[in-house]
Amino acid sequence: MDGRAGTGGTWSHCRGRSPRSLNYWIAELNALMSACSTADGRTLKAELRRLMQRAEQGDLRFGRGQDVDRMVTAKTVLEIRARRNVGITVGDDTGDRVVRLYFSEPEHAPDMLLAAKLGWKHPEGKTEQNEHAAEAAARVRDFFT
Repeated sequence: MDGRAGTGGTWSHCRGRSPRSLNYWIAELNALMSACSTADGRTLKAELRRLMQRAEQGDLRFGRGQDVDRMVTAKTVLEIRARRNVGITVGDDTGDRVVRLYFSEPEHAPDMLLAAKLGWKHPEGKTEQNEHAAEAAARVRDFFT
C-alpha cells in the first residue's frame, strides 16, 4: 500500500440480531463512557467522529504507528487508533487505556466501511488486542451471513 488506508466509503455497523440491538461499537462506547471522566469521554467521542469522517474520505494514513493498521491475527480487520489514551475506572481496575475502533473494508463491498468493535486495552495489552481483533472478525463474518 502507499500509506493510504483505503479509498473511503460509507459506514455500516455490526449489530446483534435483535431489531432493538444497538450497534456493537456504540454499546461499547457507552460502556467506556461510563468508566471514564466526562472530559475524556467528550474528547474521545470527538476524536472518533473526526477519524471516522476522515476514513469516509479515504484520508487516513495506513501502517505501523499511523492512523490505521491491519491486524496480524485477523487479516480482514483493520484498527483505527485513537491518539489519546483514556483514563478509566472499573471496580479496582484504574488507569490509562488505549482505544481502538476495529473495522473492515470488505472486498466484495468496496464502498463499505464496516464498524465491528470498539475496544480498549492496557497500553501493553497485545493479548487483549488480539482478542478484540478476533471478536471483530467474527462480527464481520456474522454481518454477511
